[in-house]
Amino acid sequence: MTICYNLPVDNVFSELFLKSKPYRYHKSEIILRPDDDISHAYYIEKGFVKIYSLTEDGEERLHIIYKEGDIFPLIGIFSNLSKNVYYEALADVTTRKVFQKDFVEFIKKDPNYLIETINKIIEVFNIHVDRIEELQYSKSFPRLIYELISLANRFGRQTGSSITITVPLSHKDIASSINLTRETVSREKEKHYY
Repeated sequence: MTICYNLPVDNVFSELFLKSKPYRYHKSEIILRPDDDISHAYYIEKGFVKIYSLTEDGEERLHIIYKEGDIFPLIGIFSNLSKNVYYEALADVTTRKVFQKDFVEFIKKDPNYLIETINKIIEVFNIHVDRIEELQYSKSFPRLIYELISLANRFGRQTGSSITITVPLSHKDIASSINLTRETVSREKEKHYY
C-alpha cells in the first residue's frame, strides 16, 4: 500500500514542493552520491537523511542529519559546488524535489521565502559551529555529552522529565559524528549511565 504524506500547510515551501511527486527511499538507500549532478533541491517530507563523507580507510564521518522540513543540498543549490559527501536515508524517507533553478526563482518571488531559506542556512551553520566546538573537547565523555545535548536540542521530544531523541541513530553514527570509535561511545555510555 502506498501512503501519501502532505507537507504541512504552514510551510512556506508547500506551494512549490507539492507540485512535484514524492520519492521514497528505504533505510540505508543512497539519495545523492559525491559524483551526482546537483540539479535539484530536495525537501524532506518524512524521515531523516544523514550526510557523511568517507575517510581514506572507508570509515564514515557523519556531518549532519536533516529532518522533516529540511531542504538539501543547500551548498549545491546556491553555488554549484559539489562536496565529497553522501546523502543517505537514515530511516524510510519521503522527499519531493524540484529543479534547482525553479527553487531559486521561487524564493526570489517573495521575501518570506527568502527569509525562510536564510533561516534554514543559519540553522545548518549553527549545527556545524556546534560540531566544531564539541570536537575541541579532548576527552571522549564530554564530547559524547555535548553531542547528546545537541541531538536532544534538534531532535528531542520531552515527556515529563525525560527527553527522547527521535532520530534513529546507532552508536556507530554517534561515534562517527564526534570522531570516536563505536566501542568508545558504548564504553562511555555504560560507564556513566549504568
